[in-house]
Amino acid sequence: MCFKRRSRASATTSSGNWSAYLVTRKCPRNTVVIAFLAETMRSLASHRRKRLERQVSLTISDDGHEAGGRERDWPSGDPNAEEQLIAKKAVDVMSAIHDIFNEDESAMLVLRGWAEGMRGKDLRHFASVDQAGLDYVIKRIRRVMTKRYPKGRMP
Repeated sequence: MCFKRRSRASATTSSGNWSAYLVTRKCPRNTVVIAFLAETMRSLASHRRKRLERQVSLTISDDGHEAGGRERDWPSGDPNAEEQLIAKKAVDVMSAIHDIFNEDESAMLVLRGWAEGMRGKDLRHFASVDQAGLDYVIKRIRRVMTKRYPKGRMP
């Protein structure tokens, strides 16, 4: 089995730059082909790791500076205008849903459980109902929401 060496200029392919690392290697007759391929791949990976170690590190030190000494520009934790609008819309949607089921205590408990990520046994325990009762409450919620929003989305 033989691999051909390619020049760096023709090395870039649609699947990456891996072909630049292929070298000519002949598989001895008394060696299993799979073992030869595995060792060749290990060798290529080792050479690539050594080459990458010589490059500039992009890791961040404990004091917040990059390896080159520049200070890292961290994004602020404040939400931008788009994130604020999305959060406001989510609050509006949740308040509209809660207004619909304000009188139905079991539906409100199921909605709160869903909002907290509860499912199955945890949701049944939180809403204090058995499986049949939970199924009935979910059916009521779906029926009311379908009647209220037939196109499936909030205005």
